[in-house]
Amino acid sequence: MTARATLGAGLLLCLVGQAAAQAEPLAPQKQAHTALAIVVGSNRGPSASIAQLRYADDDALANERMARMLGMTTTVLVTLDEETRTLFPALGKPQRASRTNLSEAFATARARTREARARGQSTSLHFFFAGHGDTEAGRPFLQLDDARLWPEDLADGLSTIAADETHVIIDACYGTRFVGTRGPGGQRASLAPGFSTAVGPRWPPRTGFLTARSASGQTHEWAEFQAGIFSHEARSGLIGGADVDDDGRITYRELAAFVTQANAAVPNMKYRPQVVANPPKGDLDATLAILPVGPMALRIDARPTGHTIIETEAGVRLADLHPGPGQDLTLRLPLNMGSLFVQRLRPEAEYRIEPQAHVRLSNLQAAPPRAHARGAAQESFRQLFALPFDRDVAANYTAPTLGVEAWREEVEPSRAQQTWGWATLGVGLASTLAGTAFGISAHMLSNEADGATGLQRSELGDRIDQRNTAATVLISTGLIASAVGAGLLWWQTSQQGTEP
Repeated sequence: MTARATLGAGLLLCLVGQAAAQAEPLAPQKQAHTALAIVVGSNRGPSASIAQLRYADDDALANERMARMLGMTTTVLVTLDEETRTLFPALGKPQRASRTNLSEAFATARARTREARARGQSTSLHFFFAGHGDTEAGRPFLQLDDARLWPEDLADGLSTIAADETHVIIDACYGTRFVGTRGPGGQRASLAPGFSTAVGPRWPPRTGFLTARSASGQTHEWAEFQAGIFSHEARSGLIGGADVDDDGRITYRELAAFVTQANAAVPNMKYRPQVVANPPKGDLDATLAILPVGPMALRIDARPTGHTIIETEAGVRLADLHPGPGQDLTLRLPLNMGSLFVQRLRPEAEYRIEPQAHVRLSNLQAAPPRAHARGAAQESFRQLFALPFDRDVAANYTAPTLGVEAWREEVEPSRAQQTWGWATLGVGLASTLAGTAFGISAHMLSNEADGATGLQRSELGDRIDQRNTAATVLISTGLIASAVGAGLLWWQTSQQGTEP
């Protein structure tokens, strides 16, 4: 082969190779996965005696914003209060968190899942809820704007969507019991077309749950976060704060360990949220979220960082984190909320970030903070994010689950109290009735003794005394037992009626 021919062949191979190199990435660029999110938030209280929440609507907007940043196609159902509408005037009026709109959201997600499957794509669905939870007759529910959402309803709606993976994240009182319930079941009417009337929830096969609980049984909001504490912590981890191995994905183990560490220094157990993770198939290393390449990526690489806050110029708190020594993290942040500020609390410093693709904290110039931390309604919350989070914390994390053990822990005490209450009340009533019977019998013998004489009258007197004594003991015991039983039942009812 001549030199010219050799050169021509080489050029041809080079061009073919270049074309192949340019064409090869086209397959990975084709979206192989469709991620969907249904986001629900409601401030409404489940009864007139329970105050409305203040920040459930803010949590819904923040969850929806985060889901979009993570590449999910979102549907948000929330009614905004005046404060939130003023803060986000461009949002308009989202669909309210009603049972009809939720049923339609399930139908839309179901259609999108079928379309994605027809294109050969895998699918995932994230369901976020922020709002009130409560129980009725021992059965947990979540409060929508106009109705109660029972576990069977949510399980059936998610099952009809039939995504390859489903992830349920709930910030509500009784949220742990809601997703862990195995009973008591019972037939009832459907909430709306498309909802279930099945006995007990039947969750889709590959469903994972993340909820929170505390020693008081409540979940809490905090004005400084302008959010529910658990919701804010979960978002802080999902946008990258929990990605300690820097592999671009958040696992159940990482997020649960992140939230647990964030709360570990809170001294009062009543205010310390405990995250409860039950991942699909029980695998704590299952992926909960994938971090996209964009939009804005902030590399937290300046040491030491300590407790760090990211917020917008309008004061909207986007994330809190506390990287351990030598622990780098990359956060995904919005590009459409103007300038962002990174505040380091100890020692105090602040960094301003203008919207751009990639930023390293080490390349930014520190400045004195614009304002110091605001006063807290609950000083216990000042200890949130006080401890550093790193790979060792995540690796050593072991989580309580939502299996039978969690169900027993949360439900059996109330059932036992109810059982003892009714049993004691029943014993009291029976004892009172028996005592009354003895009293009536003594009275009848007394009438009989009036016509008797001698020895017969003496014998009847002894029997009358015995029955009067029995009546006094039984009636007294019965009244005490009835009071104790009624007290146990009243206490359980009052506890259910006052928890949010």
